[in-house]
Amino acid sequence: MIKATIFDWGGVLIDSTLGKMDKYCAEVLGVDVEKYNMARKDNFYDFERGLVEEDEFWQRVCYQLNVDMPKTQSLWGDAVEEVFNEKEEMFDLINKLKEQGYKIGFLSNTEMPAVEYWKKNNYAKYFDEVVFSCVEHIAKPEAEIYELICERLGVLPQEAVFIDDKPGFISGAKNVGMEGIVFESMEQCKSDLNALMT
Repeated sequence: MIKATIFDWGGVLIDSTLGKMDKYCAEVLGVDVEKYNMARKDNFYDFERGLVEEDEFWQRVCYQLNVDMPKTQSLWGDAVEEVFNEKEEMFDLINKLKEQGYKIGFLSNTEMPAVEYWKKNNYAKYFDEVVFSCVEHIAKPEAEIYELICERLGVLPQEAVFIDDKPGFISGAKNVGMEGIVFESMEQCKSDLNALMT
């Protein structure tokens, strides 16, 4: 029996940021987006897991690209502000699930500047528990991060369903016993969720 629904952020609660963040940051740094994308990926593991701060991340990326450091206080935070666009229908769904008595969790691979954006916009009000990769130093699809959100919600993995737009991250959830829905559209998500809960 499902007792908790857990949501990813990018591509589920907000429009997909895939490519948009890279484009924004590449333009500010004055480099080709493909070259930036490669440098970002080479240095992203530690940043996403909170093992280095943003300044260190940009030092590594800019050294690799042979460009000057960004002059803004938080280029990543600026990009988040620019490209994040929430899906109101998904937050309506969350409120309905809460009214029905389901526990609501949030699980995201994200970086500290995005966490600051989260706090500033008071997203915590929608969720019973949240897990950020950069705070916990682990990330999807590692088993520990799924187990952690279930533990904090007070449910067994078998009692939770995780919604993410990346099939690989859903596979990670299923590997620990959770149900999973690959988000493709609002209608499809609602239909799949309803099928699991009835």
